[in-house]
Amino acid sequence: MSALPRKGKIMTHKPDPVPLALLVSDLHLQLETPVARNEKSWTKHMAQAFGQLRARARELDVPIICAGDVFDHWKAAPELINFAMDYLPEMHAIPGQHDLPLHNYDDIQRSAYWTLVKAKIIHHLEPGIPTIFPSPGNYPDLFVHAFPWGKEVTPNPSVDRGLHLAVIHSFIWRPQAGYPGASKESKLDNWRTRLKGYDTALFGDNHRPFVGAAGQTIVFNHGTFFLRKSDERSISPHFGVLMSDGDVHLEHQDVQTAWGDMENIKAAEALNSGDIRNLVSQLEELGSTGLDYVDAVAMYVETHEVPKPVKEIIVKIIQNELS
Repeated sequence: MSALPRKGKIMTHKPDPVPLALLVSDLHLQLETPVARNEKSWTKHMAQAFGQLRARARELDVPIICAGDVFDHWKAAPELINFAMDYLPEMHAIPGQHDLPLHNYDDIQRSAYWTLVKAKIIHHLEPGIPTIFPSPGNYPDLFVHAFPWGKEVTPNPSVDRGLHLAVIHSFIWRPQAGYPGASKESKLDNWRTRLKGYDTALFGDNHRPFVGAAGQTIVFNHGTFFLRKSDERSISPHFGVLMSDGDVHLEHQDVQTAWGDMENIKAAEALNSGDIRNLVSQLEELGSTGLDYVDAVAMYVETHEVPKPVKEIIVKIIQNELS
């Protein structure tokens, strides 16, 4: 277990720090193997990683806390929900936008996430109501404050003695861990005011992991539990261990990571781009005849800058459908 570099306040607890929780986010459960990966069975891969996470939580006798996007889609197939009931470790969680119908928190009870809550696999962390986890011996109790997708993050007004953890599903970034044009408001340094009063903050949503500090708050952006995209190849699968001094240690998963051919991966991933999603939306508005679709695809490709590998795949799909 290796400590991650951080900035922020220096804790002054005299006893050696002990683990209080395992921290994860962005599980993005799905049945199909991601196009960038080369595993024959994605469910077996997920089951292996979840088994290790569960074993580590039992070994340390600590809860697992997840900062959202348990599922890749809120309306998961029954087969995937059944898999989660069998293999997902019991955890305390908040929903991310992928867990919510139309990203709407008020519709949470329609989601696969809520099915796992009803099954007591997930213990839902309620916003506005801190969840308290008693700590061993003379160590501080853990106070967990929940900010699911769409809920405003506000400073911690509590005066309770203990370690205060904010669990947040919202985009946060710093240089080399963001994207061009990312909002200045979501930059790490600009979270200082909103995170005031929290010792540590666990973030979900941004899949580029990092540990840093916003003012006096240690920030752990977990990234993602499973590597699913080509731009995540440089990341080592991991999870965080929250220590009683507020620090976060990193533990790596002992799993094999198989990647596919990069040229084919990029072409396949391009099919999931925003342009292709817009194409699909337009096709859904058309009639049901094959020629309607063929004409619409041809016109779309002519009037939009569609990457050549994507054009080739689209042509193959159309040829197969009409043959």
